[in-house]
This record gives sequence, C-alpha cells and structure tokens, in this order.
Amino acid sequence: MDRPEIIRAVRWDTYALLRWRHLLLITVLFVVIAFWNAYRVTPHGDAWDVVSLTFGGFVRTSVMDGMAWLLIQLLPLYYLGMFANEALTDHSVLLLMRIRSRARWWMAKIVTVLITTQAYFLWGFLVVIGLAHVLRPAVSDPHGLVLWGQESLDRLPPLLWMYMLQAVTATAMATVLLTLSILWMRAHLPFLLVSLTNLVSLAVATRLPRLHPFVPGTQSMLALHEGVATGTPGFTLSWSIAYNAVLWALAFWLGYGLLAVRDIAGRQD
Repeated sequence: MDRPEIIRAVRWDTYALLRWRHLLLITVLFVVIAFWNAYRVTPHGDAWDVVSLTFGGFVRTSVMDGMAWLLIQLLPLYYLGMFANEALTDHSVLLLMRIRSRARWWMAKIVTVLITTQAYFLWGFLVVIGLAHVLRPAVSDPHGLVLWGQESLDRLPPLLWMYMLQAVTATAMATVLLTLSILWMRAHLPFLLVSLTNLVSLAVATRLPRLHPFVPGTQSMLALHEGVATGTPGFTLSWSIAYNAVLWALAFWLGYGLLAVRDIAGRQD
C-alpha cells in the first residue's frame, strides 16, 4: 500500500484543487487581462505582443500593469493556500494514517502542487494565446513584431521562457507556502506573507533594478532579464532557474523536517 496510495492521494488532492468553479475564475481572469493588453498594444503589434505583455512581467509603472501581474501570481497561491489549510484537516490526517508514512504524505502534497501550478499556467497561456490571435491577428510586417522594444521573429524561445519562469517561480512560492503552513499550523498567515513578498517584488521591479536578482517575484518576469530590451544587466535566465531551484529545495526539506516533528492531529485552528 505504498505507490498506489500515494497515487490515490495525489489524485484526490488534484481533483480537490482543479474544480470547475476554480477553472471558471481562472479563465475569467486571463480573458480580462488578455482583452486589456490587446487594447494597449500598438497598431503594429500582434498576438504575441499581447502574450508578452500578459506573461513577460511587469515593466511599466501603471497601476493596471502591476495589478494584472499581481493577480496572476496570487490566484494560484490563494487556491494552494486553501489546499494547505485542508491538508491540516481531519480528512488529511486520516489520509496520512492510511499512507502510513509522513514522507509519502509530504511527497503527495508536493506532487499535487507541481501538477496544479503547471496546469494553471498552461491553461492561462492557452486562453491568452487563443484570444490574442482573435483580437490581434499576426501582422504581415516583420518590423511590427515588437517584443519590449526589440524586433523578434522567433516567438517560440521567449514563449517557452515566459512559461518556464512563471511556472517554476509559482511552484517554488507554493512550496514555501505549504511549508509555512506546517510551521504555523495554519494557512492564512503564510498566504499573507507570500502576498506581501509579491508586493515587495512589484515595488522592486519598478524602482530598484539592482535588487531584481534577489527577490522571489521578479524571477518570474522575463522582461527584467538580461538579453531583453528592458532587462537588467547580469540578471540572467539561468540565475532565476537556479534561484527558484534552491528556494524550492530549502522549502521542501524544511517542510519535510517540520512534518517529522509536528503533531498534525493535535493542531489548534
């Protein structure tokens, strides 16, 4: 009753997170942001400029730009915060007893976080790309294919990097949230802390370029990386991948260590 129980635990947790009402709210969020960005692109811009504005990162100073980036980052963390709270309920304790291993129980939670964050951004990209091609069809003039002020004919590499940075950063932050939920035995405070971290990242993105490589939220912004017109010298893509990998590993092992000594069944709400 090892691997089958873990698979069943991941399946149950994933189904609990990927509900229709969650998918509806996520879809509405990305549709609204896609419409807003399609309205803002230049007359020579195309669908890929809409995608870049949506997922490339906060590079302007308008309130709407900042709110769009913040909502995209916080919505999956909000759902995962509810998931972390449910992970400390009586049902999850019974599931832990059935699996008979805290290590397997923790691995099931981590796999669920990985699946749901990837699914969230994959669906978001599909929605925005599809809608952007309807609102802003591809233009015939190659000089109109503008990506943050530079001509770009090859859309696939930046598209893949946008997805990777967004998904990897969200996975690391979600693992931190789950670990803090075990540390404090509640999920509301960790969500507030992670939200505050994203607010700080938003302020750093606009005012303190020297700190771009050192705060969690800016790791998700391709537009701030070296090699892009609006990027910060020295802030490389490999740095962000390594940064998130280290953050995830620290959160993973800290959560595992805390879980070994925590009395989950005796927690206080």
